[in-house]
Amino acid sequence: MAESVAVSKMISLIRKKTDQENSTFVTDSELIEFIDLSWKELYNKIIEANTTYYLTSQNITIVGGTDIYALPTDFYKVQGVDINVSGNRAISARPFNFEERNRKNYIGNITHTYGYIIRGDSIQFLPNPQTNADAKLWYIPLPATLTADGDTINTVNGGFRWIVADVCVMVATKEESDTSSFENEKIRHEENIRKALAIRDEGMAQRVTDITSINDYYFTSDYGVY
Repeated sequence: MAESVAVSKMISLIRKKTDQENSTFVTDSELIEFIDLSWKELYNKIIEANTTYYLTSQNITIVGGTDIYALPTDFYKVQGVDINVSGNRAISARPFNFEERNRKNYIGNITHTYGYIIRGDSIQFLPNPQTNADAKLWYIPLPATLTADGDTINTVNGGFRWIVADVCVMVATKEESDTSSFENEKIRHEENIRKALAIRDEGMAQRVTDITSINDYYFTSDYGVY
């Protein structure tokens, strides 16, 4: 289960572990900055271990003649794009290489041929859509920026303890103290996080995806769908 942990709790733990409870050597404001930096590093580690952990989605209404659309304001990384073809049926659009940007222009403007590319804060579909369509963008959102002790983060299996250990390293480095014990804590907590996130569905093993046949069901009746 995910656990919600407040910045104030982490500050308290950090001060205890670094003997800074009655000291102003490191202010709470500094600790919040350190925790924010560490949280964003942990966030990357979490999505490296499990790319769907923070997964969310947003619908995009494609308008004929318009190929570029704004990404969500909290967009970080794309995980997939679905193009609705009929009813509740969708196919997976594929990202296209910029070098191949003109290739699809010669196979007709058909919904199932759409590709996409992420350009800064926008997503572009290729070829330029000539008809309206509905799409769904699956993406990982940006991690929240922590600015106050009342802010919270969501991690799994004691992930916040990695942040505590990491910030303890920063504090110990600032006061020129030995950091080895905290470094060892980081290694231990990171291993626990990776184990917890590696396979969250124990009843269904992970497998390699054959992207060459990812939309075969749309073109054949193998799955009872055309």
